Amino acid sequence: MRRRSPWRESGSHPLATAYGSCTKLIADAAKARFGVATGEADLGIGFDFTKDSNLKVLARAVGKLGAVMAPSHPLAKRATIRLSDCMDYPLVVADSSTAIRPYLDAAFTRASLDLQSIIETNAIEIMRHAAILENGITFLTPFDIEFERRAGRLVYVNVRELSHDTQALMLIGHERGSSAIASVLAEMLKEMMRKAAS
Repeated sequence: MRRRSPWRESGSHPLATAYGSCTKLIADAAKARFGVATGEADLGIGFDFTKDSNLKVLARAVGKLGAVMAPSHPLAKRATIRLSDCMDYPLVVADSSTAIRPYLDAAFTRASLDLQSIIETNAIEIMRHAAILENGITFLTPFDIEFERRAGRLVYVNVRELSHDTQALMLIGHERGSSAIASVLAEMLKEMMRKAAS
């Protein structure tokens, strides 16, 4: 009998499932909240969850949206940039279905800039790849690019107009607790969140 991989992706909603012990991590925020609350999942991860009596926040890390680009990009060596510095480069931005977009719309409006993108998507993976391959700029948190940043494929640059806008990445579990393997996974995720936030 062929075993399924313990890591799978379902549509645009990544799921990590450890078979045999029934541990499931849901990374789509709305599904995560519902899945953990109903017991379908042991853990959920997402940004800015609201309070729920059935859920317990296991870890919380705050990050700011910033400009993300390839290390070879002309703006990559700067410590801080302005949104106006980005306007001469292809912009790949989150679409209106994401939690990121209201922050971007507000920042561009405050800066009196017209947001003109070459790609609008709700897929962070597309944003990351476009920034790597197309000399473009996207706007994400350090959490969104942790692996690519450590591998040297992407850099995060602070954006002055986004410096006051923070998002809280939250790891949630059910109030009743979780299995031993879910607890181990939660500890791994807490450590990753801590490293990405520093």
